[in-house]
Amino acid sequence: MTAMNCQSIVVKLLAFSDVHESGYDGIDPSGHDVVLIAGDLQGYACCSGTKPSPERIARQVKFINEKFLPWCNKYPGVQFVVVAGNNDEFALDPANPLKALPSGSNVHYLQDGLVEIKGLRIWGSPWVKPKNHRVGGLKPFERKADDFKKVFAQMPEDIDILVTHATPEVPDSYIAGRPENNYGSKALREIIEAKQPTVCVCGHIHAREHQPVFLGQTIVMNVSRIHNDRCRASYRPRAFTMAKDASGVWCCQYDEADDLKIRTKGETR
Repeated sequence: MTAMNCQSIVVKLLAFSDVHESGYDGIDPSGHDVVLIAGDLQGYACCSGTKPSPERIARQVKFINEKFLPWCNKYPGVQFVVVAGNNDEFALDPANPLKALPSGSNVHYLQDGLVEIKGLRIWGSPWVKPKNHRVGGLKPFERKADDFKKVFAQMPEDIDILVTHATPEVPDSYIAGRPENNYGSKALREIIEAKQPTVCVCGHIHAREHQPVFLGQTIVMNVSRIHNDRCRASYRPRAFTMAKDASGVWCCQYDEADDLKIRTKGETR
């Protein structure tokens, strides 16, 4: 565990992203206070380069209403914080069901917005940088670097947890792809380095590296569940604890030895 001496307020969190077709089977948030979902609740609708379609949006809205929200409602004592990903076309619908939830719901949808839970200030955003192979223009929640910076300029300075679908560029790390072929966002990295939230929870890049890394004082966690197999979860959600000391400083604690890899019977590290 990371060393810390902060115990006056303790919040237990679970984080994951990029569920895609793997579903929520096996994810049990019982015992946690907050679940952070960093985008791509849905399948691979946009990977073909096609534009969003009314049919796919309607199918995704149906999934949110009939599958995702009932799953969240099974855990009324848990607060869920959700950002969209570039495959979540339901979020483009004016009737996005996550925006229409009643006051007091335990599900909080953030699109460049803030929620405070148990004293934690959590800011969430769905934007990612365009992929080089895209054809036909930008896809849902893709923004070029200058626009990306303008969006994140809205983020307050005193954020405890940043939840983004995009993964920041992290030099000499596999968290956003291979170091020699890094798919992370340089613009997001610069924002994190400037504003230094305590933790950044992210996804989008189906990386092989799931050990948290540092950008300055910020702990960056890629929590994507998928790696090479698009239909099967390869990684477990990341559990971690935020604790606040008497001086008001939040600290993050997690199991440094846990790489989250789901191993088949007999498979070793």
